[in-house]
Amino acid sequence: MESTQPVSGDPGVALFRLIRHWARRAPQRSAVVATGSARDVPRILVVEAVATAREQAGSVDVTAVARALGIDHSGASRMVSDAVQAGLLIRSTAAHDTRHAALLLTGEGEALVAAARKWQYEVFEEFTRDWSDEDRACFGRLLVRFCAAATAD
Repeated sequence: MESTQPVSGDPGVALFRLIRHWARRAPQRSAVVATGSARDVPRILVVEAVATAREQAGSVDVTAVARALGIDHSGASRMVSDAVQAGLLIRSTAAHDTRHAALLLTGEGEALVAAARKWQYEVFEEFTRDWSDEDRACFGRLLVRFCAAATAD
C-alpha cells in the first residue's frame, strides 16, 4: 500500500492523541450531561450500542451489543440486564427467531440516546465553531466515512 505524506502534521499521530484524550473524558462527560452522573457510562454505552445496531441491522440482541462494545457476551449481558432494570431497555422475543431475545429501547432509553447524541453534536460544533461552513461539512463527511471504515466488521 502506497503511503502519502500529509501536508502538515501526521494524521495518524493526531488520531491516536485524540483517542487517548477522549477515551476517558468523553463517556464521563456525556453521562454527566445526559444523566447528571458519571456512573451512568455503562448504561449510555449500552443504549448507544442498541440504537446504532438497530439503525444498521434492525434487530438487536446481546451478541450485537457485545460486538459493538468489543466485550465478551457475559459482560454485555450484565450491562444489558442493568439497563433493563434501569428502565432503559426491554427484552422482547426476536421476530426472526423466538429463541432469541431482542432488545428494544424504552422511551427513557430513547431519551438517553437523544441526550447523548445532542451532547456529541454540541461538542463537534464547539470544536469546529471557528471553521468555515465548507470545512465543517467536508470534515464531517470525511469523519463519518473514516469511522464507518474503522468500525466495519
